[in-house]
Amino acid sequence: MPRILLSCWLLLAAVAMSGCRLVEPAAYTLRMAARTQTDAPHREQSAIVDTSDAGQEQPLLRLLRFAPNTPDHRKWVAYGDSAAWHAAWGIARPIDFAAVEALPDHQRNLWYRLLTKQTTPPQALGIQYLAVAPMREFYGFGFFDADRFLEAGAPPQGVTVVETSIPTEQIGAALRRSGYGATPLEAGFTLYSMRGDYEADLRSPEPVGRIGLLNRIAAGQGHLVIARATAPVIGALATRQGEQMSLAADPAYQAAVAALDSPPLAAWGPPLGAILIGEMVMAGPLMMLGQDLPDVQEQWRRYAQAPLPPYWLTAFYTQRADDITYLSLVVVFWPGVDVAAAANLLGDRMQHYVSHVTGSPLDEWWSVIHASGAEIGGQPVAIVTMQAHDVGEARNQIGWNDLVARRDFAFAVAGEP
Repeated sequence: MPRILLSCWLLLAAVAMSGCRLVEPAAYTLRMAARTQTDAPHREQSAIVDTSDAGQEQPLLRLLRFAPNTPDHRKWVAYGDSAAWHAAWGIARPIDFAAVEALPDHQRNLWYRLLTKQTTPPQALGIQYLAVAPMREFYGFGFFDADRFLEAGAPPQGVTVVETSIPTEQIGAALRRSGYGATPLEAGFTLYSMRGDYEADLRSPEPVGRIGLLNRIAAGQGHLVIARATAPVIGALATRQGEQMSLAADPAYQAAVAALDSPPLAAWGPPLGAILIGEMVMAGPLMMLGQDLPDVQEQWRRYAQAPLPPYWLTAFYTQRADDITYLSLVVVFWPGVDVAAAANLLGDRMQHYVSHVTGSPLDEWWSVIHASGAEIGGQPVAIVTMQAHDVGEARNQIGWNDLVARRDFAFAVAGEP
């Protein structure tokens, strides 16, 4: 694939992945939000103590310890495990773009088409510029050096956390050479700063940094915390130190992550990628597309007749084992919900789902292989797993990134649409 075409494709993929964060719900959302405020059970979040052994926990939970438990950060969390993805697909991790181009044709096609579809790389790692502007010389690290990554919150307050084995000293030396100032922080991190808070520089030699994505980089042993301004970085580090509550200490997030260690998800290995939305999904404008299609109209009628109970969050997991890709939806419901019935309802919705974007059913792309409800950590949790069909070409593989980016997951709409 020519470099310029690949760059354009990666840019479109990045835009698609970020687009879902910008959609605001319609009037129905406002009604349900008001109901949530008045009817939702009280959550004693401040009583949760962050005491886990970080060395033994799920990597997703480990990175969630950097994410403050605020309404903004709860709305969007995207996680990817590059190391797990390459292992699951049997592809040696490339060290740079030249190594990607040197992969066998089939593996290279999988890398181009499925890596971003299944791991949701953050914009701060410059996935759209890999072919034309490597980051490593300027920043000391880049996408190829990231073992795992997490992006929490919407711009401009969002924060990106990266796990890497690149020595902190090597990263710091590169950043200083490139003009970053250095400020030592507590807990073994150094804050590297360039430009003012949220400031853009369209003349920057590094395209990934031109809109301020990497104005602030806190480097500690094994971790990088990246944001457009100082406050989000300091907030993330303070959260990791336990000075304020993290999403990892939230009971709903704990239950959603713990589901990965329960049957059948535990048998399918670590998540290659995850998207967590810490609010109920509502029938916003993009979900109301295709209303003139009879099948979509009938689908909304069915959803209105059998509404999904209220819940705290949805988690979209991608896993792979024995050459099979599994897409699981984990939903943490409010207390008192008949979670087994809710899981069956979700399974039926997903198996017979008609895309409001394409007007076509998705049953040619996936099939329900598991639907169950259980109590995990005191929370009612539904797990529905779809097995992605092997459709031959990587570009035709279904993925959560595609559906979430275009808000094509109306099966998760709560209440009466």
